[in-house]
Amino acid sequence: MKVIVCGASGRVGKYLTKAVLEDQDMELIAGIVSGVSPHKGKPIEGSHIVYSDCIIHFLGDCDLIIDFSSPKATNGLLDLIKGRDIALVLGTTAMDEFLQIKIDRISADAAVLQGANFAHGFEAYLKSVLDIAQRHRPVSATVREVYHKNKKKAPSGTSVRIAKEVSETLHGVCGGALPEVPVEVVRDGDTVGINSVRLNLGASKIDIAFTVHTLEAYAKGALEAGHWLVKKPAGLYVLKDMILS
Repeated sequence: MKVIVCGASGRVGKYLTKAVLEDQDMELIAGIVSGVSPHKGKPIEGSHIVYSDCIIHFLGDCDLIIDFSSPKATNGLLDLIKGRDIALVLGTTAMDEFLQIKIDRISADAAVLQGANFAHGFEAYLKSVLDIAQRHRPVSATVREVYHKNKKKAPSGTSVRIAKEVSETLHGVCGGALPEVPVEVVRDGDTVGINSVRLNLGASKIDIAFTVHTLEAYAKGALEAGHWLVKKPAGLYVLKDMILS
C-alpha cells in the first residue's frame, strides 16, 4: 500500500511518517509540507525521501493519503484529488461548512474517513459517557480539555464533538430545548491531550476523563484506520464505523 502523509513535519505528522516507514504493509512515497516549511527538501528521518510541497507528482501512484495538516492545506488537497479513487484518512479539524461540503463531494468517488481523535480507546470512552448520561439523566454537563500551551485557544475538534453528542443525548432523554454544553479550554505545558466530561446529577456528580500520553497514539490510530479504509467502497466514514464493523 503506497501512502502519502500530508502535514508530515507537524506534531502528529512526524509520528505518522515514522509509523508508515515501520509498517511492513505500507510504503511511504511522500511526506508533504507547506511551501514555506523549513523542512522542505530535507530528508525524512529514517528514509531517503525528502519532504516535498508538491503532492501532484505522487498522486498517480498512491493508494492512501493520511492528512493531519491544516484547513487551508486540506482545501488545496481536496481540489487535487477530486475524482480520484484514493482513500483519505482525514485528521485535520476546524473545518468550516464550505470545506465539509467539499469533503462530502470527494467521498462520492473515494473512501474518506474523517475523525477528530484517532487515539485508541477514545470511541469507547465517548460511548461510555453517553451511556452514563442516558442512564442517569444529569441536570447539566460540562466538557473540559487540556492541551499543550501552543495549541490555539478555541475548543478542539474532539471537545466540539463530545459537547455536541452529550447535548443531543441529554435532549433525547430529557426533552425540551437542545441544552448547551459549555467547553472549558485549558492550555498547559506540553500536555498531549486530556478530555473530560462532568455530569451534574444535582446531589452528586460524575467526572470521566480520557488522557493521551503521547502523540504516537494518534498516529497509530490513523494507520489502523488507513488499513481498514483502503478496503472500503467510496463513501464518508467515521471511526465508529470501523469499530463496529
